[in-house]
Amino acid sequence: MRRSAKSPLLGLIAKNTTLGPVDVNGRTVLLRPPRISDGADWRRIRLRDREFNEAAAPTSTLDWDERHNHDHWARNYMMLKRAQREGRRVPFAVEIDGRFAGESALTWAEVGSGSAELALWLDTTVVRGGLSTVVTGLIADYAFTTLGLPVVTGSTATENKAGNALALALGMHPEATMASFFDAGGRRKAYNWYTLTTDDIPDGGFAARAVERARPHSAQAQDSSTDKAWGSRVPASIKIGAYAAKYAVVSTVQQQLQRVRRAPTVNRGPKTVAAGVVTLRSRRKSDAAPIAEWMRGVEVDPELPFAIDLNGTLVGQAWLRQIYNLTAELGVVVDPRTATPELTTAAAELMLNYAFEVGCERVWIPVLVADDDTRNLAEQLGLTNEGTLTQFRPVGGVRKDHELWAITPNITGQ
Repeated sequence: MRRSAKSPLLGLIAKNTTLGPVDVNGRTVLLRPPRISDGADWRRIRLRDREFNEAAAPTSTLDWDERHNHDHWARNYMMLKRAQREGRRVPFAVEIDGRFAGESALTWAEVGSGSAELALWLDTTVVRGGLSTVVTGLIADYAFTTLGLPVVTGSTATENKAGNALALALGMHPEATMASFFDAGGRRKAYNWYTLTTDDIPDGGFAARAVERARPHSAQAQDSSTDKAWGSRVPASIKIGAYAAKYAVVSTVQQQLQRVRRAPTVNRGPKTVAAGVVTLRSRRKSDAAPIAEWMRGVEVDPELPFAIDLNGTLVGQAWLRQIYNLTAELGVVVDPRTATPELTTAAAELMLNYAFEVGCERVWIPVLVADDDTRNLAEQLGLTNEGTLTQFRPVGGVRKDHELWAITPNITGQ
């Protein structure tokens, strides 16, 4: 996604913002930039609410106490601020009645794109009474009105009843179930994908609607929706997105890319097709010009590209991108003078095998609705159609719907 580093959106993301205060039945909700001094309250709440948070937290070799000490908060705080400067995140601390009570954020998988993911976790003592929906409503309003985003997304584990209830209470639309999407609580889990667009904005905004629905007289009071999902033992992590994991998204991506790029020169194949022998190899400087020509009109930036050879001659490029938490998007382009479905599939198979070889647990391909060629490729590779994502990615300057196709090495139990 090629964007100017000086785009207006990046300037807005970098600006510290406060949302609220909003009165909800006598309680005050405020979202503000996080502070280094929030560390003590953050540690206290996370340690107290461990049984509710740990299953949703990213898997780690550190124990819970080690992950919630002062030094860890300080590192997280610095990561959050750096990610904000880089245009990857707008972080918020949630205050209820003037006290730190959780965190929320908008995060970008692709810097400068028109789609951001909403994330939230809250103190167990404040999640009832519609407060969590008001928090997410404030952020949705900010995303659509201040930032001008056309799409806001969210993802939550299929097993997280409260997170799914909150997404629906906000008005999000469930669009896909993603197998082996995220490693949380010691195992990879399936997640549901949700979407909001500007067409969903209610009169007065999301926060105002949430406040009205939280009123005791409202026919749609929260006790009938999210509060029931929470039950008597209320979870703290209402996960629309894996918020704790987003702390390290930049460093995680870079570590994975650096580890793969430091590997010996890649040569994969051969695969024999009617036209000859297909191989996959590391790119050379001399490949740049022809590949640039074939990539015209391809509106993504490969992060880990490889050259495709046919009988020893360069004919295309395959790549991985959005490499995060052992998942990656796969793409392939072949010289139209040479391309055949068989050749393209052979090259994509080599790329897919390499992705699993280096440790990916999930590989996915977004397929533009009505793009039969890419859909056929996904089917030939053994991918599964997980759903259709609304306005997922721009094509020719217009955001369009895409089918989400994915594969995992082993989907048993997901």
